[in-house]
Amino acid sequence: RFYCSSLFQSKLSFLINNGLDIKIYGGIVSVNYYTKLRGIAGDIVKRKNIRGAFNALLNLFKQSDYERNVSILEPYCKNPVFGMDYYHTIASSKICLNIHIDLAKNFSGNMRMFEATGVNTCLVTDKKENNSLLFDVGHEVIEFSDKKDLLEKVLEISNVKIRAISKSGQDKTLNNYSIEKLFSRIKNHL
Repeated sequence: RFYCSSLFQSKLSFLINNGLDIKIYGGIVSVNYYTKLRGIAGDIVKRKNIRGAFNALLNLFKQSDYERNVSILEPYCKNPVFGMDYYHTIASSKICLNIHIDLAKNFSGNMRMFEATGVNTCLVTDKKENNSLLFDVGHEVIEFSDKKDLLEKVLEISNVKIRAISKSGQDKTLNNYSIEKLFSRIKNHL
């Protein structure tokens, strides 16, 4: 199971609530009273954060945004896939949604960008300042700025445009981001 940030969950929940057919491969960590109590105990014992523990205790029986999103997302979760099954799953998808982790801040370039484009799937990724350095945005990948923009772009894109973006993205990845190409660039810097 993995933890996905509340921003990621809220985007996916928003898409589901607006009627999009999505599949999530992997589990989402759900929160129950035991995990909440364990967090309160951790605040008191490990972090000596009495105020945080008190606030958490006050909210013990309230459903958080995180919990609401998890309850929406859980029915759409499928077993995680790995290896060639992972690549087949991405390749058989019309669109692959990519959202960078919080640690990435305003920069893109995670593996999923190259995996999705490399197997000829239309990549829809969050807007980052260096997306256009990696791909021709709008021609090789699609980027979005927030969940409403994401919904609009996914709903307005036609199958013809999906195929064109998928092909252009794949061409870019195979021509510029293969292991051989990257290795030769690294070698030039040695």
